Amino acid sequence: MSAHDLTGTTTAAAEHTTDAHMSMTVTAALLAAGRVAALVAHLAALLAGLALLLAAPAALARLACAAVLVLWPCAAWLALRVEFDARLFAALDPDAATLAGFDAALVRLGLRAAAPPRDVATRCAGALALWRRLLGCVALQLALLGVALALLL
Repeated sequence: MSAHDLTGTTTAAAEHTTDAHMSMTVTAALLAAGRVAALVAHLAALLAGLALLLAAPAALARLACAAVLVLWPCAAWLALRVEFDARLFAALDPDAATLAGFDAALVRLGLRAAAPPRDVATRCAGALALWRRLLGCVALQLALLGVALALLL
């Protein structure tokens, strides 16, 4: 056992790195599941569009179908962002230097304004909030599609 192990410094740093890596891995896996939500959003929009074209639905059903179609670009944008984050969380190392370099690259590319450094927990929380917004948008699409289909049948 080294002197660092006796003081807990090395062990604590290793645990922090392992925890950060595990948080990023779990977040990446959850975000990757957003692909399914994106496919559901596309399918809901397709069905709503077909209902509008083929079924000549009543006014309320048309309104519900139109709302599904209006939400589709929102769901697509959120899905794009979630997929981007999923790939980054899977590829990035959670050490501070890597994250700082990543943030600097985002600023250079004009994808993010300069901001104070963020830790892994904050990054995970932000990405998962985006993922939840995607799920909420798709859930709303499905609810509206359900209303439209119920009115058609």
